[in-house]
Order: sequence, then structure tokens, then C-alpha cells
Amino acid sequence: MKLLPLIILMALLLSFGINAEHVDEGIQQPQKETAADTVSTKNAEVLIKQYCHTCHSPLTRGQQRLAPPFQMVKMHYLRDYPAKSDFINAISAWVKEPNADYSIMPGAMNRFGLMPPMMINDEDLRLIAEYLFEVDLPEFRGRGTGRMHRRHGRGN
Repeated sequence: MKLLPLIILMALLLSFGINAEHVDEGIQQPQKETAADTVSTKNAEVLIKQYCHTCHSPLTRGQQRLAPPFQMVKMHYLRDYPAKSDFINAISAWVKEPNADYSIMPGAMNRFGLMPPMMINDEDLRLIAEYLFEVDLPEFRGRGTGRMHRRHGRGN
């Protein structure tokens, strides 16, 4: 019987359409995706296919691979640049002007060589880098992951 008042209260709250975000604004509610977010995501996916997937595709295997897959790039850049703005700036700077002296992926440099500079405008490059930071990429289990984790003290 102690639950009856609670059940009645819940029924009243639901019947009046009170939204939980109005009851306690201290609790952060998940953000709803806006049309602008959807457009940005779609644009970034198109840009990645246009500029990046030829070399960085996660689907390419073994000797056919021309560059490290996005999962590896993201893993290394997040390790060194965990803040979103730093990550975006670092990726953008590298893509515009790759330089062996500033590479954070020496294994990839040894295997694939230096990435050629890409002629991508700043806005598109920012969309690509932001998407790469935000998107959950499928886990990559390939050459390099175990060595990187062992070298930097992270377990497999």
C-alpha cells in the first residue's frame, strides 16, 4: 500500500505531460540531433569518402593498404590530443602540411611513407576532423595496435 501514493503521483505527472528535463534542470539530458548536426555529419561522410577513404579506408586489408586506417589515426591522435579542439587542430595541421619531424605515428611513417599534403579547404577539413573525433569507429585489430599499447603502457 505504500507504493499506491507513488503510483498515483507518477500517473498524474505523466498525464500532465511534465517532462523530466523541466523537473530537474540539474540533470543533463541527451541532446537532440538538429538538422544542422545531420547535415554536418552527412557532409563529413561525403568529404571523407571523397578525400580520405582511398588511403585510410578501414575496409582495406594487408598489402593493399596505402595508409593507416582511421581507427589507428584516431587512436594515436586521441592519445596525444584528447581535447576536441586540440585534436581537430592537430589533424588539420597535419593534413595541410605533413612533416616527418612532427609525425606522431612513426610506425606508419616507416610503413607507408609521408602523407602528401591535401588541398582541402579549412571548413571541409574541420568537418572531417570533427567527425573523426566524434564518430565511434569499429574496433581495429590489426598490425600496430598491440605494439602501440605496450609501448605506451596500455594493456590489450
